[in-house]
Amino acid sequence: MKFTRFFKTLTCVVIFISCASVAYSKWSRSVVTINEISIVVNLAKNKIEWQKGLTIHDSIGEYEGMLFIFPREKRRFFWASSIKMDLSIAYINSELEILEIHDIIADTTTTVASKGKAMYALEVNKGFFDRHNIRAGDKIQLKHELTFQSK
Repeated sequence: MKFTRFFKTLTCVVIFISCASVAYSKWSRSVVTINEISIVVNLAKNKIEWQKGLTIHDSIGEYEGMLFIFPREKRRFFWASSIKMDLSIAYINSELEILEIHDIIADTTTTVASKGKAMYALEVNKGFFDRHNIRAGDKIQLKHELTFQSK
C-alpha cells in the first residue's frame, strides 16, 4: 500500500517536472556577457514572449535572466504585476550599451520607464548589477546576433 502511494506520488512529480521543462524549453536561450560576467538568458523576441516574460518563474539563478529584444529603439516601460521576485532591469541601446539600471519590485503595478531609447531590456535578480559592479555605460556582448521576431 505504501509502495503504491509512493509510486503514484513519484509519477505525479515526474509528470509535473516534465511539463515544466517543456514549457521552459520553448524559450530561445543565449548568453549575455558584461564585464566578463556571463548570464544565461531566455530571449523574449515577440509580443507573446514580452507579455509572458518571467511570470512563469518563482525564482531564477544568480547568473540567469531574460533579455527582451525589440524591433527598434524607443522608450520602454516595464512593471511586475505578475512577477513573483524582485528584479533589476538594464535598458540597453542598439549599440549594446547599458543606458540605465532600475529595480523592479515584485507584484506591483508601478511602471519603471526608461529615460532613453532602448532596443533591449535585461532582467536579472534584484541587486545583480550592483553585486557585479555593472553600471550604465558598460557594453554587453551577445553570444550570437539576436533579432526581433514578429508574431
